[in-house]
Amino acid sequence: MSIKSIGMLSSAAVASLLLAACGGGGGGDSGSGAVGTTPTPTPTPTPTPTNTAPVPNAGTAPAPVLPINTVTLTGTATDDGLPTGSTLAYTWALASSPSSTTGASGATIATANAASTSVQLTGGAGEYVFNFTATDGTLSTTVPLHVTLAPYLYPTAIVATVNAGWTTSTPEAEGMTTAGLETAKLYSQGTGVQSVGPTARTEAGYVIRHGKLVYFWGDDKQTFEMKSTTKSMGGLALFLALDENKLALTDKAAARLTLPAFGTDPSVGAGATLTGTVADNLANVTLLQLATHTAGFSKLDVPTGVVRTLDTVPGTTWAYSDQGLNWLADVLTQTYAQDLSTLMFSRVFTPLGIRTADVVWRDNQGRSDLLNGIKRRELAAGISANVNAMARVGLLMLREGAWGNTQLISKASVAKAHTPPTEVASATIANPTDYPLATTNYGILWWTNAGGTITGVPTDAYWAWGLHETFIIVIPSKDLVIVRAASNAGWQATAEGWNANYNILAPFLQPIVGAVTGP
Repeated sequence: MSIKSIGMLSSAAVASLLLAACGGGGGGDSGSGAVGTTPTPTPTPTPTPTNTAPVPNAGTAPAPVLPINTVTLTGTATDDGLPTGSTLAYTWALASSPSSTTGASGATIATANAASTSVQLTGGAGEYVFNFTATDGTLSTTVPLHVTLAPYLYPTAIVATVNAGWTTSTPEAEGMTTAGLETAKLYSQGTGVQSVGPTARTEAGYVIRHGKLVYFWGDDKQTFEMKSTTKSMGGLALFLALDENKLALTDKAAARLTLPAFGTDPSVGAGATLTGTVADNLANVTLLQLATHTAGFSKLDVPTGVVRTLDTVPGTTWAYSDQGLNWLADVLTQTYAQDLSTLMFSRVFTPLGIRTADVVWRDNQGRSDLLNGIKRRELAAGISANVNAMARVGLLMLREGAWGNTQLISKASVAKAHTPPTEVASATIANPTDYPLATTNYGILWWTNAGGTITGVPTDAYWAWGLHETFIIVIPSKDLVIVRAASNAGWQATAEGWNANYNILAPFLQPIVGAVTGP
């Protein structure tokens, strides 16, 4: 810088420049002049925290098996606590689901905005995907949870072993107590006639829950006469015909059994109380009346010593009748032009895994052996079966006619079995002592608890019931099938005594239902 330039500066600026040129004030005499000060450093500012999204965990997927279709989903999440003062919120949402055979799909989420919620899977068996979301109010993260609802469990085919084909479990594992089942078994074994002559009574039983065998007694390979349980087992042929529109319950039997004419082979006479001619009344008998004991026929249908009669005007009186059921068997035989045993094995029994050794349909003991050249069977009685086969029929009914992926009998027909028809409700009960409340408790070939007659037993319970207390009992709301059969006597006062008084059944059913503790 030139002197001229300095001269243009202020005196303070010139002094500063001269001091700098002499090395500043440092390095001079320590005892003279001012000492310099070090500047205070500026603090580094604290960085603002960065919010990160929550990290959700949808938990462990439950593994339900039908009929159980309600599960609990429980999620959790970790978070950095930001924004300050925020709290986490959660959401469950259905992303995808199967469609059931009825077309229903989806799931019902009880509390969608909670970390833990119950969910009902309504689309049937298959995979459901749920999205679990956690949010801090600003940022959110979603993760999926895959839940598989397994299909109903069915037994495999019967072979020559104990409990053949069934998945076995304990009562406790299936939401029941062993004590209640033991009580029922002891009642079954200890009630009624214990022997006929030198022959002791034998019996067997199965209890099925969730499609698994949870309890049994006796020899499950022994075949027992089903007696009137034949009406329900063999009568499934009626439901096949209804499903295929071959028959309708409103059909007149005379129009469906023509060769020989209905009521002529064997011949039917007029009962003492019949109003009108036999021919006119026979012309009005419907299939519904034959299947509900309201057609008016006398009870017995045996080859000798019995005069078959039509005792009351069809539809007016409920009177238990083996004769009426055997007329229904003839209608079905002519409709299919086939031995009913052959029909039932091809369409129902074989698909259920039942062998010809497990179910035997005897020759007709009440009528001629052939109907138009076709083997003739009875529906009044005549089938013998073991409890393994009986339980399969019960499970078929419990699953509304489905066996695996095959609908053997329609849901509508199964519903008819356990729904007392309104057309029957006004009929007079011929023997109310032995068949109390029959008009409101008898469906189509199956007995029911629709009227709540047996307290402590659900009103959706229904059953096949034959002499010697042979039962196939189905309780849908408890997912139960119970079967029991005996050789030569039952729970009645006499070996061959039988009536439909529910009081004798109640001590057997009530402890079994009471043994159910869970879903």
